[in-house]
Amino acid sequence: MILASLLASSKYIIVNKDLIQILGLNEAVILGELCSEYNYWANLEKLEDEGYFYSTRENIQKNTGITPHFQRIAMKNLEEKEIIQTIRKGIPCKTYYKINEEKVIEYLKKAKLFPENPVVHEMNDKTSTEETSSDRCDEQQNVNNIDINNNNINNKKNNNEEHTHEEITEEKKQFADKVFMTQIEYDDLLKQYGSKVTDQLIEQLNLYKQAKGQVYDNDYAAILRWVTTRIREMEKEQENYKKFKDKQKLQSNTYNQREYSENFLNTLICNMKNQELEEKNEKYI
Repeated sequence: MILASLLASSKYIIVNKDLIQILGLNEAVILGELCSEYNYWANLEKLEDEGYFYSTRENIQKNTGITPHFQRIAMKNLEEKEIIQTIRKGIPCKTYYKINEEKVIEYLKKAKLFPENPVVHEMNDKTSTEETSSDRCDEQQNVNNIDINNNNINNKKNNNEEHTHEEITEEKKQFADKVFMTQIEYDDLLKQYGSKVTDQLIEQLNLYKQAKGQVYDNDYAAILRWVTTRIREMEKEQENYKKFKDKQKLQSNTYNQREYSENFLNTLICNMKNQELEEKNEKYI
């Protein structure tokens, strides 16, 4: 990959000043780091799905010093410019990146970092050199080839040393009595559902595990698989119950209390008393 070779180095992240003006400082630094990581995975022949590679915010922070908060902002800007593409997959969920080389070259041309036609320039330079001094060119080319080959070997070795992507199993934290997740998994739930719903998801899983004695290898996966569905069902049940109560309240308000005059009540009482007296008198007759 021409772009990755141009921007990546063994111990440095190459960032062009003009590119910083076009993309932004964090965006340009992260792009250089992603190119370096692309080279790492390419050297191991472990690129996925036409150029996707795996990385973590922790690894990017370690190599660039950019915190996850500012990484998210920079990544969003790079995605909006179609410079990178990201997908999330696997359990636990991981982020995979892909660099859109053609799109980046457009920005590099704007920054005058990438030649308009590198192949033509290379051929013209080679032809011109051969016409002037072919023997000296051949000798120098052999030396250059040796240097380039040595540099490529050293760069591959250094890239592998600098970008060690061995997956470190993150320690799980306790978020409820029976619910354990990594911080990355918890942050992902916050990002998808917000803090209120995330608390409900954790509480629901915790109550279920306490009641049933159920044990899961991955509580995060269990939440994504069925707890979210149960929460939606509960919300729907609550909504239906609220509609039922509102309907009852509306119906009760339609029945107005009938008002009676004072004379009507007095007459009614007198009639009731007279009827009682008549019934008593009938017994003695």
